Amino acid sequence: MRVCAPKPLGPGIAEGGVVDGYAVESLVADRGHTELICEAVGPDGEDATLVVAWRRPADRHAWPRIRRLARTRATLEHEALLPVFAVGEHSGCPYLATDRYPETTFANLLDEAPLSPERVLMLLAPVAEALDMAHAHGLVHQSFSGTSLLVEGHMVLLDGFGVVGGRELTVGSAGVHEVRYCPPEEFRGEALEPASNVYSLAALLVHALTGAPAYEGTFAAQAYGHRIEAPPRPSERRAELGVAFDDVIARGMAKDPADRPASATGLLAEAATALGVDLPARRGSETIHDPGHRAPAEIRITRIPAPAVAAAVIVAVLAGLAAGVALDPFDGSRAAAARPSVDARALERLDDQRAPLRAHLSGAETPGEQAATAAELADAYAAAAASAESTRVASAARAGERAYDELGAAADRGNADEFAAASDEVARAEARIGSLATGQR
Repeated sequence: MRVCAPKPLGPGIAEGGVVDGYAVESLVADRGHTELICEAVGPDGEDATLVVAWRRPADRHAWPRIRRLARTRATLEHEALLPVFAVGEHSGCPYLATDRYPETTFANLLDEAPLSPERVLMLLAPVAEALDMAHAHGLVHQSFSGTSLLVEGHMVLLDGFGVVGGRELTVGSAGVHEVRYCPPEEFRGEALEPASNVYSLAALLVHALTGAPAYEGTFAAQAYGHRIEAPPRPSERRAELGVAFDDVIARGMAKDPADRPASATGLLAEAATALGVDLPARRGSETIHDPGHRAPAEIRITRIPAPAVAAAVIVAVLAGLAAGVALDPFDGSRAAAARPSVDARALERLDDQRAPLRAHLSGAETPGEQAATAAELADAYAAAAASAESTRVASAARAGERAYDELGAAADRGNADEFAAASDEVARAEARIGSLATGQR
């Protein structure tokens, strides 16, 4: 009997192969050579979908950031979010393991477009809630499109958010499809922000309610439309939508992100008012797990083992870090304030999270434990940056986030010299945020 070799699907992954205990069955989609979407069977026999990056991150700081974002995505719960239950790295490429993707996507529904406003808003209202929830925790969808919305019965689910691979715009057929919903800033090479997802949602509304994308034609023609041309006027394609809805789309697809509605739910609320449609009641099911609600260990995190480096060396470096910042600027009683500022509240929350995590980091005994704790500290600093009001506090928090990302990366690699250098960056970032905290009292 001839034994068939596994069929290669992409770098380091093959049909019939195994990825950290997940048996790969078949390729579902190849998203522009950024992500491979594969059906698989998990270690416990459960059906799963693997979302695997096509290539390992070129930036040495990228993988800790990807892992942190993926962990955030995994801890978010909402009825419109596909559950994520494993985050890992295979052959140097990040991956997510999720519940099995449904066969139907919103792109399939668009084959029937134009759809009724009632149906479109009913389907997308939970999606908008889930987007806003993710935005509140520093997560922005990197590849929002009709194919990233998964249809299961009467529900639409958001996928893995493009966390591991994002989107690569090309002139191929996949690129022509993906470009339909891209915000102008994506073509300028700028980082996506919550307003970018609002733009994409507005573009999807145009397609669903008029039967055609906002801009049509070749890849270049659509890209030019998103960057340069005025937003479409849907009422010119379908008169019953009305000019009030044109105004909603004009705001939602504004070229400047600052001119768009502040949230995805805000965009849909404006659309519902303009169209004379009642939005479904908010579900109120959105939650995010905190360490007291579910232990992080319940989300399986897989890492490549670090090279053999004496754990005592890294523990000693951590001990030096702890000693170097022993004079904690957060220690001592806070001045009572009837109404603490936004920045003060952000820094207080950071302090509450940071103190036990730093103690855990100082006592960690393995590089893996150090990397995981550093990632949690980076999460805490990222949350502080997202909720800060002033540029100074946000910038200082971002510096702390980057420093702990570097610390985690060095621990993952087991490189004591890099770990020592990152520890110095952490100490500087801690001192900077501490001085700002003192000024907020």
